[in-house]
This record gives sequence, C-alpha cells and structure tokens, in this order.
Amino acid sequence: MLNDGRNRKKYDLEGILQMMDKVDLANEWRKYYSEIIELK
Repeated sequence: MLNDGRNRKKYDLEGILQMMDKVDLANEWRKYYSEIIELK
C-alpha cells in the first residue's frame, strides 16, 4: 500500500507539469495570435 501512495504522488506531479506545459502553450498561442491580429 505504501508503494501505491508513492505512485499517486508521482502521477500528481507529472499531471501538474503537463498542465503547466499546456498553459505555456496556450500563452505562446495567444502571443502569436495577437501578433497576427496587429499585422492586419
């Protein structure tokens, strides 16, 4: 049972890192999109 708890913590950390990556991608996309709009 102890091992299960460790695995869950590892999974939670990976999930948080993946969410952070998605947020970074969304911010990059917004910057890119706003630049396109300004060019028009």
